Amino acid sequence: MILRDYLYKKKLTSTDFAKKLGMNRSYFSRILCGRCRTTPTVALQIEILTEGSVSTDEVLFPEKYPS
Repeated sequence: MILRDYLYKKKLTSTDFAKKLGMNRSYFSRILCGRCRTTPTVALQIEILTEGSVSTDEVLFPEKYPS
């Protein structure tokens, strides 16, 4: 599942999710929009927080998973 879809489904804001990750909203927003890549560590944190709904691969290689 694409991260943006996950947030919508769970009715979470990017600010709320960024806080759960321990990062600022602007950096998370750039990851969410695909304007910057993230580290494998952050991608794994996202997978854990989404309980596997969003895989590490989907975060690291969003071009493979068109929205």
